[in-house]
Amino acid sequence: MEPGNQTEQTPRRTPANPLLKRPAFWALAAEEKKTRMGLLGECLRFAVVYLVGTLLQSLLVSIPMTAAALRNLRDGVFDEAIRSGSIQTMVLKMAEQLPDWMTIVVLFCSAALGGAAMYHCRKKERRSLASMGLIRRGLLPELIAGLAAGLVFFAAVVLLGRQVGAYTLSRIFPARREAMLLALALIGCLVSGASREILLRGYFAPTLNATLPVVPVLLTSTLMSLFLFGGAEMSALTVGNTVLMNLALCILTIKRGSLWAAIGLQGGWLFCLNFLFGFQIADSDRLGLFRVDSAEYRTLLTGGVNGPESSICATVVWIVVLAAVLALPQKNAAGSPAENTL
Repeated sequence: MEPGNQTEQTPRRTPANPLLKRPAFWALAAEEKKTRMGLLGECLRFAVVYLVGTLLQSLLVSIPMTAAALRNLRDGVFDEAIRSGSIQTMVLKMAEQLPDWMTIVVLFCSAALGGAAMYHCRKKERRSLASMGLIRRGLLPELIAGLAAGLVFFAAVVLLGRQVGAYTLSRIFPARREAMLLALALIGCLVSGASREILLRGYFAPTLNATLPVVPVLLTSTLMSLFLFGGAEMSALTVGNTVLMNLALCILTIKRGSLWAAIGLQGGWLFCLNFLFGFQIADSDRLGLFRVDSAEYRTLLTGGVNGPESSICATVVWIVVLAAVLALPQKNAAGSPAENTL
């Protein structure tokens, strides 16, 4: 056949959906991973890593917790709690007497969870930090942008709740000591957010990607996060909001090609939830720059005893966040992740 009669065939186009394009650090993880197991085996191994990390975290927390408990015992707090007659009331009374720094200590101790995941990836799977999404390039800009986004998103939940009459907001002027604790709390929230991201989206999601396509990885890691961090008592809104949040975070790591933006976003969200806005729970004063009181008998709007994360206001915000994350362009980092490892 003469060249002039040949029909030029157009190359087959791949889908442009960014959800189907795995990030470079997932591909690096698949390349570096030395031990491979089936889906069930990987899930069981992940469970072992999680249990070891949780045990280490509990051991670290138990030291300052015991010291605080002995102090409460000396001050007669336990006697008052026992006289209440109710186990739930007794636990609440003792929890109210824990110092503000205890919550911050717990946040820093959560580093054990991420540390266990990093140890497993480095020593057992022989993976680099870059294969876990811990890439040097863009570290500070991505982290700061994610932190700002987390602060704005949670503030949107509070302001939306205020508009519909769910919350009343008042300003608090903290003392110098409390301002220092808030600064430490912000760092602790970033540590806690980093531990969760390293465990779920730095270790587990790239491991699953060696067995499953990208979309099932999204769904599986989201369900696992719901199981691990959802809490014991969950309403339908709690489940829905947790799924929306973790889908958004997982897609964000895919779009940005690293964990930093997701770490910042989750750290900012945790900081607002636990410290910046002092939600009044069980009539106890909490460390914060603002005091937020929830309207009674409006649990759908306020989240009730589960807090704002279980409110319809949070659902609206996370739907908007998920849509915004889906609209983000796929980031094409200069150089391979291996060249940008920490």
